[in-house]
Order: sequence, then structure tokens, then C-alpha cells
Amino acid sequence: MDMKGRGAILFLLTVTLLVCMISGVAENGVEGTPTAYFTYSPEDPVVDEVVTFDASPSTGDGLRYKWVFEDGHEPTGEVVSHIFDDFGFEQVVLFVTNSTGGVDTYSENIYIDNEMDGTVGVLLGGILAVYLLIYLFYILVIIFFLLLFFANLILGIVLALKVYNRAKEYNVMEEAKPYLIAHIVAGAISLVMAQFALISIIAHLVIYSMFKSKMRSMGIDIKVKGKGTPPGGKKKRPKAPSSTSTQEAKPRPKKAPKPPPQ
Repeated sequence: MDMKGRGAILFLLTVTLLVCMISGVAENGVEGTPTAYFTYSPEDPVVDEVVTFDASPSTGDGLRYKWVFEDGHEPTGEVVSHIFDDFGFEQVVLFVTNSTGGVDTYSENIYIDNEMDGTVGVLLGGILAVYLLIYLFYILVIIFFLLLFFANLILGIVLALKVYNRAKEYNVMEEAKPYLIAHIVAGAISLVMAQFALISIIAHLVIYSMFKSKMRSMGIDIKVKGKGTPPGGKKKRPKAPSSTSTQEAKPRPKKAPKPPPQ
């Protein structure tokens, strides 16, 4: 083989060797790329709580770890801790470098809850409970006034009828008029303003008590129907029995028999 043939073979061998070396370096570089990954606990962190980050799930040889937090903190190490001073989403980035210089990154947006949320929830629940109690109190007050309203209406009617009947029985309507008017006024006030129902009930009782006192001063006891003497005259006397009922009927004399004819 001449020199040209040998030179061509040597050139081909050299190129093949270089290609193999480059391919091996490329393959080693790809296979040596690390994989970054981390976990953290607690899973639902809150403001001012210590959160632990663990990069042990990452894979690769001779790994070095670097963490980047949004507040500018950049610790190193496989396991780090961090405290977030604000709520919302916070991005955490992990850089992993292996012994051959390969680098991989992994990032995650972590939601930091507000530690006051629980307190706010309790506070809102307490406010809601207070509102419910207030509304319940209003309902009870309304029911109370309705009961007073109907009690006043019934009591006023009953006592006014009593005054009227007693006054009519003893023929003292003129003396009873002020008390009847007072009962009507007390009832009317309660009808217009229900909040005065209790006052009207007391007024009805006082008015009727005053009417009884007035009748007693006139010699009439209205507790018992028909007891007492009406003013301006005596009680009606019972009718005298008729003469036919009181006098005994006198026997009529028998007629003498007629003498027999001669």
C-alpha cells in the first residue's frame, strides 16, 4: 500500500476516534444531568410559621442545593427552614448542581394562609350570634306587645261593660259616664300606640276601682248584683197582692126552700 492509502486510512481512524469521543462526552453530559425536586411541611403553612423544605427527593451525584425565596433569602443545603411574614402565594425555587456541573431547577408557588383567618371566623360567628339574639329579642318583644294589646282590649271591654251594666241597673248613668269615657280613652290610646298597652291595662284597673269606690260612696255595692239602694229613691216595692188572692171568699147563704103550696 502506498503512502496515500495509508494516510487516508489514518485520517479515517482519527475522525472516527474524535466522533466517538465527542459522542461519549455528550452521552455522559446528558446522563449526568440532575433532577431537582422538593417537598415542604406543613402542607398548609400560615404566616409566621416555620416551614421546612426538603430537597432529598432530588436525584444526581454529588448534589449541591441552593434555595431562592421571594423575600431575598437564599439558603443552601438539602433541608432548610423558612418563615413567611406575609400571606398569599410565595414562589420557592430550588437549584440543584451535580458533580459534573449539571444544573436543574424546580419551583413551586406555595399559598401562605393568614393566621388570623381562624380568629376572624370566630369573630364573625360571634357577631352573627349576637345579631340572631337581637332579632330573637325583637321577636319576643313584638309577641309581648301583641299579648298586652289583646289583653288590654279584652280587659277594657269587660270592665266597660261592667260599669255600663251596673250603672244602668241602678239608674246612675250620669255618674258613670266619666268612667266609661275613661275606659274608652285608655283603650283608644292602646290601639293607636301599642307600646302603651301595659299602661292602658293599669289604667283600666284603676278606673274600675275608682268607679267601685264612687258607687260605695253612693251606698251601692256593685260586687253583688242588686245589692244596695240606688240614689234618689228607694228600691221598688213588690206589688201588693190582689184582693181576690188575699181575701177569703165568703160562702154564699143558701136560699130558703119555698113552702109547699096549700
